[in-house]
Amino acid sequence: MDVEWGVQDRLLFWLMKWRVPVQRAMRQNEFNDARKKLYAARQALDDRELSEEDVESLKYLLCYTEFEIALGEHEGALPVEEYDKSLQQLSQASSFADAEKTRWRLLTQLRVAAELASGDELSEDEFQALFAQVPECEKARELWYLVAGWAFKHQDQALLARAYEEFLVRDSDEPADWTCMRARLMHRLLMGRATRRDIALTLELAQQAPQVREFEQLIWPYCQQAGLGGEELEHLLEARWAAVKSQAAGASA
Repeated sequence: MDVEWGVQDRLLFWLMKWRVPVQRAMRQNEFNDARKKLYAARQALDDRELSEEDVESLKYLLCYTEFEIALGEHEGALPVEEYDKSLQQLSQASSFADAEKTRWRLLTQLRVAAELASGDELSEDEFQALFAQVPECEKARELWYLVAGWAFKHQDQALLARAYEEFLVRDSDEPADWTCMRARLMHRLLMGRATRRDIALTLELAQQAPQVREFEQLIWPYCQQAGLGGEELEHLLEARWAAVKSQAAGASA
């Protein structure tokens, strides 16, 4: 008996089969493998089960995914060529409503990620203009993660508090993961309420190189400026780097 898939079920199945393996390879710093899997995902867009609108949405998503791979390869520094290519593609409007929703989300993520990589500056007015175009149904965890970083950099307490609230509501079963605790620490730093214990608890949850790198580049300087540095935390930061590098070496062995 044939199973009838709804649109969301069909796309979720496609993402689990084709995009999730790319993300898994990126997390393990296997960027060549990630590119091979990205190529396979693009070939899979020929699936007859996908509608023309599905394909358009997924093309936007794979465009952004290619930028993510390049960002990882550059160890968090802005890959200018890939960024310019992705910006051009994501700036091209779609005639499909759902694809346009996806495009606006990914364009916002791209611009925010670029600024956090110390590249293309995104002013408050530009950010608000982009963010206003993203429907609530498209404001997923991935977007809020980047928005929290932008809000912290621009010292926007209200927006950062909203991002933190989103994580608490969406992840109520696991409120103490890196994403949630990162937003909590950022918010407490802006409010002047952070402690060294807050910093240590958050840093200990950084399990991947991009997380430790972001902490070191974005959060740690603010901690030091607030007089919350110290040898103990410096040693902990060094230990986290050693742990993620050892983990990456073990995964590639």
